[in-house]
Amino acid sequence: MFTERIAGGFACPKDFEAISSALRTSRAEAEKDKRRSVALSAKLASTERRLGELTLRIHAAEQQLQKATEYADEEHSKRMQAQDLAERREAALVQQLIDAQNALGCARDLATKREAELQEQCYETRQRKLWERMAAHQAGVLTSKHWLA
Repeated sequence: MFTERIAGGFACPKDFEAISSALRTSRAEAEKDKRRSVALSAKLASTERRLGELTLRIHAAEQQLQKATEYADEEHSKRMQAQDLAERREAALVQQLIDAQNALGCARDLATKREAELQEQCYETRQRKLWERMAAHQAGVLTSKHWLA
């Protein structure tokens, strides 16, 4: 077809050489573009593979993060429960201490009262014995030896 145009007088041999050269250059550039296209396609495929790998790694990391978060939440819950239990135990021990102090105060009061009663009984017994000895002495039953006993 190209040669028909030349034969028909549409182009001269110089034009034919220029057109042939332009055609060769165009083919060379097309071949270069084709190679670039193949290289870019390979690079795109490689990039897509890397993107897929990274997506999988991100998904795995998200799952690990979720598991770690759940574990941390569970541990926090356990610590809070343990702290609550410790606070309740502490409150119970404080209440037991208060109750023990109150019981000790009551026991001291009772002991003091009993001691006072015993001292009073002891005093009354001494007084009664003293009166009995005096009465026995006056009756002549006791001698001075008996007073020392």
